[in-house]
Amino acid sequence: MKNFWGSFLGAIAGTVVAGIVASVIVLVGLALIIGSLVSSGTSKSEIEISKNSVLRLKLDYDVNDKTSHDPFSNMDIMSMKSKAQLGLDEMLASIRYAKEDKNITGIYLQLSTLPSGMATLEEIRNALLSFKESGKFIVCYTEYMTQKAYYMATVADEIYLNPAGFMDFKGLSFQLIFFSKTLQKLGLDPEVI
Repeated sequence: MKNFWGSFLGAIAGTVVAGIVASVIVLVGLALIIGSLVSSGTSKSEIEISKNSVLRLKLDYDVNDKTSHDPFSNMDIMSMKSKAQLGLDEMLASIRYAKEDKNITGIYLQLSTLPSGMATLEEIRNALLSFKESGKFIVCYTEYMTQKAYYMATVADEIYLNPAGFMDFKGLSFQLIFFSKTLQKLGLDPEVI
């Protein structure tokens, strides 16, 4: 009977110790992975700008009002890399910085479908107009030009469209819908809260 209890308690102790060791290894591994992802997404290093540099603005994503510093929100699942995208706040700050920096001679504006709204694009365009007041150039290149891309491109000194590309321009407009007569005919009174 002593032999049975010795073997039984030894097996339980071995299982508990193995479980604790395995848990510690898994937790350390997870901590290392999360730490490396966080440090790669938030690392800020001093960048030295050489003479005659050109700032490239590639507007092929929906520009948010504020840059997200969360490494998991910009994570590309397929490559497991953080795809950091500038928010409107940092983009405008970069344009203002480029206006004052003597090493930056111009801006290369690379446009595509521009999923951002017109208010965001107007903010960026106004910053680019302010940049042009410094006497520096803006060059625009696109493979296909939508109405929003054309609106942004008009700020540039030179616009280049890929010869195999196309331009989709119908004119910028807006339309207001008035329901006042319809509501009167239905006998309804709108209440604005």
